[in-house]
Amino acid sequence: MKKKSLCIFSLLSIFSLVNCGGNSGVVTHVVDQPLPEDDPTSPVEILFWHCLGQAKRNEFQVNVVDPFNVMYSGKYHVTLEAIAGSYDDLADGLITYMQSGTVPALTMGYPDFFSTLMTDYENRSAILRLDSWIDDPDFGLEDKSDFIEAYYKEGTNYQHEGTWSVPLYKSTEVLYYNESFFMGVNKLNVAKFGGDSTFNELYDAAADLTDKDNLDANLLALKTWLEKPENNGYTWEVPNSWQDMFALAREIKTLMAQQFPSDLFTPIVYDSDSNMMITQLAQRGFGYTTNENIRSPHDHYIFNNANTIGLVEEITGYINEGLLTTKGVSGDYGSKPFAAGTCIMTVGSTGGSTYSDEDTVGFSVGIAPVPCWKNGEGVVQRKYIQQGPSICFFDNQNPYMNKGAWLFYKYLSGTEQNVRVAVNNSYDPVRTSCYSTTFYENEMAKANQHYSLRYDIPYVTKDLKAFYMTSPVFKGSENARDQIGAIIQNVRSRSMTPADAVARAWRACI
Repeated sequence: MKKKSLCIFSLLSIFSLVNCGGNSGVVTHVVDQPLPEDDPTSPVEILFWHCLGQAKRNEFQVNVVDPFNVMYSGKYHVTLEAIAGSYDDLADGLITYMQSGTVPALTMGYPDFFSTLMTDYENRSAILRLDSWIDDPDFGLEDKSDFIEAYYKEGTNYQHEGTWSVPLYKSTEVLYYNESFFMGVNKLNVAKFGGDSTFNELYDAAADLTDKDNLDANLLALKTWLEKPENNGYTWEVPNSWQDMFALAREIKTLMAQQFPSDLFTPIVYDSDSNMMITQLAQRGFGYTTNENIRSPHDHYIFNNANTIGLVEEITGYINEGLLTTKGVSGDYGSKPFAAGTCIMTVGSTGGSTYSDEDTVGFSVGIAPVPCWKNGEGVVQRKYIQQGPSICFFDNQNPYMNKGAWLFYKYLSGTEQNVRVAVNNSYDPVRTSCYSTTFYENEMAKANQHYSLRYDIPYVTKDLKAFYMTSPVFKGSENARDQIGAIIQNVRSRSMTPADAVARAWRACI
């Protein structure tokens, strides 16, 4: 999540004027609400606010909403309502609507934002605590142990005890790389071997994306020819450590600059400055934020130190060297220079795989785990950011609306429904049982066959879940994420020193 248009002071002002159901003058409400045993005698509309694009919205409607509405016809009717086109705008829109006392029954979003809807007092928080629903003897999650632990526990990591959100589907970051370039389809080889008929034949076959059935074999044939001692062409292996990634970037940058000095070529693009900083701090064993031993709000923020300053110096050094750029520095997601051929590796969310699909960019694309920091003993510290939306529920002063919204979540998070809506959107499903379904196995079978990157996502992420990490959620955690992500940009655009930029970010948090 990124910055929000309204500050915490504004949110508290809203909470003091309206309650979650929109009745002015009420400042408290019951956050642990029971579900009614009976059903309504006429249909209750359940508004689900979201920021899904048109294609994903249609898929969600057909596979989840329509079957639910048929199942509960005459009782509950879910309506998808698109508030915005991004999670940031969805959050801003929600705050705007709250000013007039309007909220949905449930919304998708990120826990950092949900935490801003909670105050220091449980009964003045805009969202509901869910434990009474989860443990309801008739309508609860009787199989909640089937949820992937890290996904489920994210909803308990708030400033108040209990469960305040539940997972929709999850994602992580991956390394998208120009597989054609790595396998030898690049300018360096054309310049060196362009007069060789054997090379030209192999090159043309490897560059032909229309022959998908033979593409892997053609790429391998080119790579094998180039790696013969008598040829010594330009091919590379995908790095698995942070240090190796930059060593490789430096080597390729040097070679490209020697032969193509007019080209603007930055080998690596990182989509999220915040994720890059948070992940690197965690992999190196350094702190960012914490919920432990908190005596005052200032104690949450533990990144104003030499460790963070050293990381910022390192990253800005890579940027100055032309090896790396980020969304915060360049203003563009990595998919744009990736498609243009001005970068060969980009780190981004699995949820955005469609922007880097090979039919879009015009070359073969590979996916790999994001290279991680390698410690002094040479061990790669595998920690990957856990992303993807969760769901929270609002108090509309209507117990049947609560029940309908909860039953919808139960249906949405069911094995067969969740695996489809997640995988079809390049996300990971939230239940362990999803990964043994016929649907999931069929999707896995399509991996690495050049159909679409969305089929490759579950193949790459299936073994990463044990290494997912989340940051503590508390009032101010969203701002901390924004500030840690702005440090590199402030060094670059404001000509600040790394130490000053880190201190500035820390002061903005406290």
